[in-house]
Amino acid sequence: MEKQKTNWLIILGFAFSMIWLFRRQIFAKYKSYLGQNSLPRGLRNNNPGNLKYVASNDWTGKIPLAQNTDKTFEQFKEFRYGVAALLKLLRKYIQTGRATTIRGIITLYAPTTENNTSNYIQTVAARLGTSPDSPLQANENTLKALAKVIARVEIGRELSDTELKHGYHLI
Repeated sequence: MEKQKTNWLIILGFAFSMIWLFRRQIFAKYKSYLGQNSLPRGLRNNNPGNLKYVASNDWTGKIPLAQNTDKTFEQFKEFRYGVAALLKLLRKYIQTGRATTIRGIITLYAPTTENNTSNYIQTVAARLGTSPDSPLQANENTLKALAKVIARVEIGRELSDTELKHGYHLI
């Protein structure tokens, strides 16, 4: 009887340890790069798409202008909120018909006054393996693929599948 009790205590202790580790892993995945000035601007703003600050954009997790230390670009409380904002914007472009191709999206997203838009379009199209003028659907795979490549151009690295998953769950 005493041995059974000991075994149950060991199992119970193990279960609580696993729950603690699991919760710690979940919360550790929600990163914030705010204030890390050595990083590219989009990363340190938790804004992998380098979305410009627009007062009327009510993004989830957006830092209000009064607390925004950048003033030009959006800042988000956590990286996943910046990923979600990028995904939402891309979905909106496609669903409203405002831009339904890579060329259309990047022309709106990265105007020639600030970017080498034609190179940007070619980079995204090449990475996605499609024509810049092929119509796009606003499905999960397309949005994630677009966001992954846009982040690569904007912050110098692609978004991980985990970062995309966490962002997508917020839209």
